[in-house]
Amino acid sequence: MNAISNPLMDYASFVAAYTPTITFTAPCLLQDLGRAITVYDSTITGSPHIALLRQVMLVNGPGIEGINPNIAYICVWSDGGPDFETAIVARTG
Repeated sequence: MNAISNPLMDYASFVAAYTPTITFTAPCLLQDLGRAITVYDSTITGSPHIALLRQVMLVNGPGIEGINPNIAYICVWSDGGPDFETAIVARTG
């Protein structure tokens, strides 16, 4: 994903900025980096939220230690629409 600094984005802006680059294969350990993007639909009255994405970093695997390039946003909640596939995740600690 391109650098995105806005934590609230309309769907069109998110799609324009989003470039899928990483595929995580379960099971894997991801660290929540504390950043989130809430995507909303500006074409609907009230602009309801349609997805919540969290920035994560892959922390397990061969040769992975400390900061690495495997950083991405994953969808942790969506309104059930076809555009966002929700990851099944558990948060610990």
